[in-house]
Amino acid sequence: MQMDESFYQHMYDTEFVARVLRCTPYQDGYAIVLDDTLFYPEGGGQPGDTGEIDGIRVVDTIRDKDEVILHLTHEPLEEGKLIRGKIDWDRRYDFMQNHTAEHILSGLVHNRYGYNNVGFHMGETIQVDFDGMLEEEQIKELEQEANDVITSVVPVRVMYPKPDELEKMSYRSKKELRGRIRIIRIDDCDVCACCGMHVRYTGEIGLLKIVSFEKHKDGVRISFIAGKRAFAFICEIYEKNLAISHMLCAKVNETDKAVEKLMEKCAEKEREAASWKKQVLDDVVEGTKDGEPLAIVFLKGCERKDISRIADRLIHEKNCGCAAVMNEEENGMMSYVIMSRIISLKTVVAKLNERLSGRGGGRDEIIQGSFQSDAKTIRQVLEELLHGIL
Repeated sequence: MQMDESFYQHMYDTEFVARVLRCTPYQDGYAIVLDDTLFYPEGGGQPGDTGEIDGIRVVDTIRDKDEVILHLTHEPLEEGKLIRGKIDWDRRYDFMQNHTAEHILSGLVHNRYGYNNVGFHMGETIQVDFDGMLEEEQIKELEQEANDVITSVVPVRVMYPKPDELEKMSYRSKKELRGRIRIIRIDDCDVCACCGMHVRYTGEIGLLKIVSFEKHKDGVRISFIAGKRAFAFICEIYEKNLAISHMLCAKVNETDKAVEKLMEKCAEKEREAASWKKQVLDDVVEGTKDGEPLAIVFLKGCERKDISRIADRLIHEKNCGCAAVMNEEENGMMSYVIMSRIISLKTVVAKLNERLSGRGGGRDEIIQGSFQSDAKTIRQVLEELLHGIL
């Protein structure tokens, strides 16, 4: 890492002119080396820049093993050509906002609890892993403190301390560093070695919002968003909550109470439905003659456990020789459970499935599966195949 690279010296510039030094095949495209660049190469947990070089799309920017910056494209450029480059500023600035926000949060966690940032990933959300546990209330307090730092508009200073100065300095670092060290300092909040891109003032972040946290190994993983993407997220959540408030005829800030009432009503309706279903199923059993050789029942809106229970009751409570209980499914199939204590159902299941376009199987005393046929045909086939052996 060279401290005088243009993207460090001119972090807010978006366009530049440079010359192509080299263009070579790389994976499924090309790697272009320029004599100067504003494209930030992936590093410090921050993704590399994307953008355009003379209208050609730069899909990523990385460093090779020799620390040379490679601009990855799908089209070649002529070596020696003078080009105009342009970075995707919105994307870059989003990463700058979120990277600085991560320093604020990690610095606060380190200062207050002594925990280290042992994992950092910038994706759809920013994931930070700490080597110690935090409770929900502590995380809420950290979120508030982080936003206080943001709204205080604290300078984000970039420092290159000399070796003797560095020895006296207390700073965070995820790994052992050599050579000249780049330090990012946010007064009263964080001092950290970092090669990433950052905003000039914390106020540019605007907002930090923690969206989830979970236990991770021996510590905690916190996911957050900041800057423009945090604002977009809150706008999206608000719009969805507004739509819910309209559907529930509730105030926007009272949708939780409205949903609780709705859930209570749903639970009450489910209890009523369960009571009615029990009554209907009881009537099915009661309406079946004792000792019926073959009891065939067709139901709708039941679960597998319901038809299994009815078949079992017909066998044990009504002493039926064989009980075949079907339920019409939403997809048009007819699920079935057939039980018997006097015949081997395993010997007839293949014929039933063949005649009724079904699938399923089981044991001598119970078979289950589904038929792709209508009730009339199912009844005819069951009577034809089972009556003769009952």
